[in-house]
Amino acid sequence: MSAPMWMAGRTGHARRGALEHRFSYGVDYVWLDPEAPGPFPALFGRNRFNLAAIHDRDYGFGDTTGAKWARKAAHEMGFDDAGHAPLRLLTAPRLLGLGFNPVSFWVFMGEGARPVAAIAEVNNTFGDRHAYFCHAPGFAPLT
Repeated sequence: MSAPMWMAGRTGHARRGALEHRFSYGVDYVWLDPEAPGPFPALFGRNRFNLAAIHDRDYGFGDTTGAKWARKAAHEMGFDDAGHAPLRLLTAPRLLGLGFNPVSFWVFMGEGARPVAAIAEVNNTFGDRHAYFCHAPGFAPLT
């Protein structure tokens, strides 16, 4: 995988109960190798301003950011192959330096380029961030 792939998506939320609330809107995502040194398409930036860009500091917790954080977190959550499995990131890039990224998926690939584990990194408008580790028993391919 070389250049990031652009993907159009939708995100939404629904709250039930006394205060019902619901929304749904379009989101632009990119699917990329977060450790690739480049080169990147002319209008895409990595750790620098561009029309669309991703910045390692936007991901992870504490002192560890980006792919280093994802690999460390997956290893701590029991994925022994986290240090060397191919890693991909599905994320909403900043557009003209601005953006809100509700969820990013760090996807670890196994044999045949099939996903075997993922971390869903969830952000809200209050600045909270949570990570959820997902895998099938025995790290079988995710379907």
